[in-house]
Amino acid sequence: MSVGNRAEHKVSTTVNCNFFTTLESFGERFESKIAGRPVTILMPVIETAGGKMVALAPDADRLSSDDLYNALLMRGGSMWARFILGGDGPLYEPRIANVSMLGVKATLRAADVADYESLRKLERRADDWWAAVTSWIEVLSGQDIKQIGPARQLWHNGTHLQFFPLNEQERLESAISAATPDVSGVVSSDQLRASFLHAGNGQLPPDEWLFLRDARSLHRAGEYRRALIDVGSAAEVALARIVENELADRSESPAFIAGKLSAMESLTLGQKIGYVEGHLKLRKLPPSFESVVLNKRNDAVHLRPTRKIDAERAIGKTTKLVERATPLASLLCASGPAGRDG
Repeated sequence: MSVGNRAEHKVSTTVNCNFFTTLESFGERFESKIAGRPVTILMPVIETAGGKMVALAPDADRLSSDDLYNALLMRGGSMWARFILGGDGPLYEPRIANVSMLGVKATLRAADVADYESLRKLERRADDWWAAVTSWIEVLSGQDIKQIGPARQLWHNGTHLQFFPLNEQERLESAISAATPDVSGVVSSDQLRASFLHAGNGQLPPDEWLFLRDARSLHRAGEYRRALIDVGSAAEVALARIVENELADRSESPAFIAGKLSAMESLTLGQKIGYVEGHLKLRKLPPSFESVVLNKRNDAVHLRPTRKIDAERAIGKTTKLVERATPLASLLCASGPAGRDG
């Protein structure tokens, strides 16, 4: 591939994706980094033709005419996004969309463009980057993108089986049936911006939020025992975070805090709760936490029966604890706590 005499080259490509977002996110551009290199993420745009919304490629004026890979950014409809009818608005009015493709634009040094191995390295690092972006979207919006557990792709994509009522002569009573996808969450423009920023900095969401995300996904898949076990893990990590944060708020020394965290390492979840509330005199956990979370998590670990409602209640109660440890709103701020390095 000839690169001419230029020192830098603008390149563009696409990334396949699968997330639900608001219509306000269309036409936006977000900044991020892949392997330390700045990139710009281009959302598809909305145009109205004949009273019908269509999703098209990002605005052409944002893509330089000399882009080496400009041909990859084809204009099309469903390949970029699919609009979802209904939601909180009128039945036949799109409110959200399932985005399936994004544009990515970057400026590379001529030497890197000419060096095949440099480009392959960038592509390999892009996988880790996108995994981090997806994790942030899931945590910030509650979406179930990775879908842990048994496959639910038919329902998720809105192509699930549809059953129509029959009359006594076994004829179709009605030919109307809504085939809407199972929308677990909708990411906003601000949440997308934070997701790309944090992933570009090589950071993953805090572990307590990742465990909670996994628990929610398993609950939706009917894996209630596994969901309860992940809920317990989320609670344990959250307790350690609470001790670290709230002792720091008391102006305790780093050495003192490290000692208390070390003392917690060998304790069970139940013992940690007693240690936090009794020995450290920190604010008590949410009411009924022991019966709703601790006892049900122990049932799961010891192979006792578990129910959907048990997992659902435990997730709700643990969400309050995790929110206390690391408020979700703080993860939206570029200057706020960003989680751990990936």
